[in-house]
Amino acid sequence: MKSDLDKWAENLTKEVYDEWKTKYSYWNSGFRVFYSPIKYKPSLLIISLNPGGGPKDFEKHHSNFKNKNFSLDKENVYVTRNRLFAKKVRLLFEHNEDALQTSVATTVLFFRSKNIKYWKKENPKKTRLKMEQFAYEKVQEIFDKVRPKKILVIGLGVYKRLEENVIKIENETTIESFGSVGRVIIAETGNIKMLVIPHLTGSRISIKNMDKIKKILDIFLT
Repeated sequence: MKSDLDKWAENLTKEVYDEWKTKYSYWNSGFRVFYSPIKYKPSLLIISLNPGGGPKDFEKHHSNFKNKNFSLDKENVYVTRNRLFAKKVRLLFEHNEDALQTSVATTVLFFRSKNIKYWKKENPKKTRLKMEQFAYEKVQEIFDKVRPKKILVIGLGVYKRLEENVIKIENETTIESFGSVGRVIIAETGNIKMLVIPHLTGSRISIKNMDKIKKILDIFLT
């Protein structure tokens, strides 16, 4: 039997589908909301930028949605997929596989694009900003409903969008800087600790710097 939280997550996915179908179906790359099963007060919530790929990646989900199937994945997608980003996430959690397996994963923008430059270039600004604002409101709902114990933000751009549109940031401290690659930040939002790291595929993180980030994550998760 599905829990109330599962039903809420499926209904939220349906709301995003209805919004996309009625207003934004021209964006045929579609969308995705969750990358994992849903849990209340998970030890970790992972939030990245937006779903990658294009229309072909949306086909299976679109077929399910048309059949009124809004169920979530039974396992964390970052554990099971073989795409580059998922592989990078697994590398990051090399010493913390259980934390990854039990995390809840989502994005700050639900709408799919092969990269953020394509999203900005190919989507008219007026419409794009409305789609982004819609996603921000749903992300706020996810935060309020799920209430994670800790949050991992993958990407400085994600962090900026959250700070400007979704949550209040407090006690921000930069604990590592990699120059043009980005920074590692510790912060809080509503007494929830946050770790912010450079984007795992959009930034060229060296092996040495990845090892530093992994050690910081080890400490953050304890």
